[in-house]
Amino acid sequence: MDRSSEPAYWPPEDDAGEPGAPQTVEEESGEPPRSSRTSGIAALVGALLVVGMWNAWQLRVEVPEPTPREEAEVDRVSLFVAAQEVEAHREAEGSLPASLSEIGLESTGLRYQVSGDSFRLESPASGEVLEVASPDSLLGEIDGLLPRPDPSERP
Repeated sequence: MDRSSEPAYWPPEDDAGEPGAPQTVEEESGEPPRSSRTSGIAALVGALLVVGMWNAWQLRVEVPEPTPREEAEVDRVSLFVAAQEVEAHREAEGSLPASLSEIGLESTGLRYQVSGDSFRLESPASGEVLEVASPDSLLGEIDGLLPRPDPSERP
């Protein structure tokens, strides 16, 4: 029987002339069609994202609020750093700045007062005060400003 003269029918017949020849891509190659493979990969990626986000949520670290002592230590260090900036300006320009905004420290919240050749810095948050009478006196103030370990907190 010559098939070249017959019209093509779907599903095609096998060599014996009977139905049952492979009818889908899956049956021909042994693999599922591309669209089901793609949706399976997308589902796997989605599941991994959900599991990853859940794990990240479970492992989050809560940062404790700083203690008043820690806040005071931060204020003291801020005062010292600001005093260093004022002294750097004095050394570079030959005079104290008129305000903290002149040296870029307006956003610190510190109060600054100039009196002749000395200046005073105050932190309104903690009430800490740093008075510098001369450029050399700043070094003497370091000991009183920098945080010291609390003996009661030692192991």
